[in-house]
Formats: sequence, C-alpha cells, structure tokens
Amino acid sequence: MGNVGRSGGFPVSIAAAVLLFMGFAYFWMWLTLGWLPLCHGGKCSGDLRDPDRDYGWEWDERVRAGSVVCECGCRYRRIGPRFLRAREDGELESYLRRGRLRGWVKDTQPPPDG
Repeated sequence: MGNVGRSGGFPVSIAAAVLLFMGFAYFWMWLTLGWLPLCHGGKCSGDLRDPDRDYGWEWDERVRAGSVVCECGCRYRRIGPRFLRAREDGELESYLRRGRLRGWVKDTQPPPDG
C-alpha cells in the first residue's frame, strides 16, 4: 500500500509544475499583450481591459476582416505583432509593431497584401 502513493508522486508533481508555469505564462500574456497602442493622433488608449476603452471592433465586409476602430474614426488591423492603419479604400499602411522587449515601435516593413 505504501508503494502506490509514492509511485504517483513524481508525475503529479511534474503535472502541477507544468500547470503552474502555464498559469504564469497566461497571466503574463494577459498583462502585457492585451494592449493596443495609442492611435496615430495620440488620443485613444489601447487598454482592452478598460470598460470605457477608446477602441471598438468592427467587421469590414469589403476586405472580409475585422478592424479596430478608435474614437477618432481611424481604422486599424492587427496582424500578428503588427498594427496596421487601414485606409478607406481597404489598403493597409505600416504603423507600429510589437518590439521584442515589449512595447510598440515604428513599423518599417512594407504592409502585407490584402
């Protein structure tokens, strides 16, 4: 009877450590990656957890993709780490990208097609 309890201890402790690590990773992503940058006018904040946030989400049927719209009326699309400005004709302009060490930096790459 004593061997049964000890044989399951190591796998259970490994599973608990993995779950603890995943919990910390999820919390870190929620804390740092849930933000959108300031709009190009510098007026609208991008805190997604704020109930009175300045950004809203809309479906753009012309390009068949979701757009982020700030209170200033500017449209953006987030594609991976990039935050692109969407013009009225549906074309995308480079705006910002998430830097490796957290934070938004100017995007110097050309925008993707579509």
